[in-house]
Amino acid sequence: MKAINLLPPDLRGPSKSPKAKRVVADEPGGIGAYVVLGALAACVVALAAYVLTTNTVKDRQAKLEATTAQAAATTQRVAQLKPYADFQAMAETRIQTVKDLASSRFDWEQALRDISRAIPADVTLKTLNGSMSEGTGGGASAIRGAIAAPAVELTGCTKGQKNVATLLSRLRGVDGVTRVSLGKSLKPAATDGGPAGGATGDQACGTGRPPAFEIVMFFERSKVPATVQDITVAPAGAQPAAGEQGTGTTDSQSGVTTPPADPAQSGDSASASTPQGGGS
Repeated sequence: MKAINLLPPDLRGPSKSPKAKRVVADEPGGIGAYVVLGALAACVVALAAYVLTTNTVKDRQAKLEATTAQAAATTQRVAQLKPYADFQAMAETRIQTVKDLASSRFDWEQALRDISRAIPADVTLKTLNGSMSEGTGGGASAIRGAIAAPAVELTGCTKGQKNVATLLSRLRGVDGVTRVSLGKSLKPAATDGGPAGGATGDQACGTGRPPAFEIVMFFERSKVPATVQDITVAPAGAQPAAGEQGTGTTDSQSGVTTPPADPAQSGDSASASTPQGGGS
């Protein structure tokens, strides 16, 4: 049986049971210690979070100040180097402009060189006009104005219509030529009371009635921008001196035919232009 003490607590003596003494003495004090420890731990965590947050803010503020100072230094440096950058941009722009002009430039020198080699020795040139687009040049014609491309207009005379056909065939073989159009090829009208045999034509082209021709050569594959101003390569020449009638001279070694000066044109008769055809 279990013993029960019926005395009031104030009259009870010391308990003989150590287990009961431990429960009575330790139970109230154990809960308070845990509460104090929990409060201290919360304070430590809050303090640590505050310290970490403060350090993070200070670190970011320092980085912001360093970045701001670096940006200010960079801006100042950019302002100092801006003239050099502007000069570099201007130089690159000018270089590109020169490249564009060089790539779009029509090679008149080579074209005239090839034409001079293609013209037979029995052909006399009176004018040779080069233009970049239609409607320009001293000798612009209706055929020239039909195509917006670099072209060379030739006028002159030769001994006969067969020679004109030979000239057309040779001009079509010039490098870069895409079209050769014949404006006219007409013999001058016979003059009443003229010399025997009807020698009324230009003496530079032979006796009789040498036909006068107008030819236009087109270089349609040449990439020439529309903004490039038209240039007359070789306008009509002056009258030749005495003894220098306009007969083309041919170099015996290179075979290059030099166009003559503008001889006196006699007996030219106006006619409607007939592309790729010949008159009588």
